[in-house]
Amino acid sequence: MTTLLIGIAIAAFVFSSFLWSFYRAVTGAGLARIAHGAVVVLILTIMAALATGWPNAVRILGAALVVASVAAALTECFPNKLLPLFAAGLGLAVLQGLPMGAP
Repeated sequence: MTTLLIGIAIAAFVFSSFLWSFYRAVTGAGLARIAHGAVVVLILTIMAALATGWPNAVRILGAALVVASVAAALTECFPNKLLPLFAAGLGLAVLQGLPMGAP
């Protein structure tokens, strides 16, 4: 039961990060728009790659998500820096192979 609740909490954080990045990609300008747009696209492609079971693609996309999320966090003010960093946490998790069962 606890594992299920932790999984739901992680999904909620990733979803909130996705929504914030989507908002900033639409309303932002310059580097913020590019970085947040990359975060949105990478989260969607990671979810698709997880659904199709491509572990190598997921790890490559996870590394790209970490870089894009850090770049997006650098374009934000303090309280909003946390939202892209949740996406970086997802990138680190899939980079280590956690959803597929770590080798």
